[in-house]
Parts: sequence; C-alpha cells; structure tokens
Amino acid sequence: MQFQGGINTGGQVAVNKLDIFDRVLVSLHDATLDDAHWPSASALIDEACGATGNSLVVGDGFGDDVHVYFAAFHRRGERREEVQRSYFEDYHLRDERLPRLRRLPDSKLVRIPSLYTA
Repeated sequence: MQFQGGINTGGQVAVNKLDIFDRVLVSLHDATLDDAHWPSASALIDEACGATGNSLVVGDGFGDDVHVYFAAFHRRGERREEVQRSYFEDYHLRDERLPRLRRLPDSKLVRIPSLYTA
C-alpha cells in the first residue's frame, strides 16, 4: 500500500503523516507572513490531502456588495488565474455554498459536500 510520500511499513506511515503535517504547518506560517509563499503551501496541502487543487478567498459582504481582499486558485502549487477569473465572472454570484459558509463560525472546518443542497 502506497501512502502520500512513503510506503506503509507499520510505524513509517505515522512518521510520514507527521512529516507532511509539519511541512504544511511551517509552509502555512510562512504564507501567513508573506503571500508569495502561498503556492508552495498550496502544493503541500494538495500533497497531504491527495487533492488536485485548492482555492483561498478572503473577503466580506453579501450579494453585489462583496469585497474580495485576496484570492488564489492553485492546482498542485501552480496559479490558475483563468479558473479564478472564470469563477468570479461566471459563478461567484450563484455559488450556493457561500451563504452557508458565511453562517459558519470563524475557523470552522467543513466538508464541501455538506454546503450543497440535495
């Protein structure tokens, strides 16, 4: 069985998970202080989660009165500006997840599928 960054050899998997977690945490701290570090943090998050991409959007407001202060869409650490542009031009105002996200407490982790209606 292959693990994200190591082979399952009993205790080795736990060490690899901890190593990846530590690398993600350090990378997030670096990105907090300087957003130029966000692409490498993004790539590590994808690696740790087995994801193929992620986005980070910081803003406030509702409907037509939304102010986006920072947005970054990445796939394995590579900036995806065309995907970001398409999202904000074509989908953002219709995104049914956003009202539900805004009602969540700050710093709450949530599984994306739970933000959609059946």
